[in-house]
Amino acid sequence: MFWMLGMCLTSSVNDVIVKYSGLSGSHLKDINILFFRFFFATLSLIPLFIKHFQLSAFKKNYVHAVRGGLFALAMLPWCYSLIQLPIPLVISVGYLTPIFVTILASLILKESFSIARWVSVF
Repeated sequence: MFWMLGMCLTSSVNDVIVKYSGLSGSHLKDINILFFRFFFATLSLIPLFIKHFQLSAFKKNYVHAVRGGLFALAMLPWCYSLIQLPIPLVISVGYLTPIFVTILASLILKESFSIARWVSVF
């Protein structure tokens, strides 16, 4: 629970920093802002890695590499939108993510969802 709340706080603070460091008049380029966002987020997670790291947990390293690459590709438009759009708009679109994921999981992965799950998503 502690790490989940810490991640939520860190992510929110990072989003605000990205927003205000990318405003017009800033001398930083978008890619530099993204690098520093993830660099400092990684630094904040180092205590967790040191305490809970187990090499045996990584049996399929290529899966983690592909997942990390796809995550990076997904985060680029997210961070760019943080810089270009008002924060409330970006956050409200972010709240739609579970709806899109549920719809795509049912269409692409053929997942079946009960009415109770659809109601909980909405």
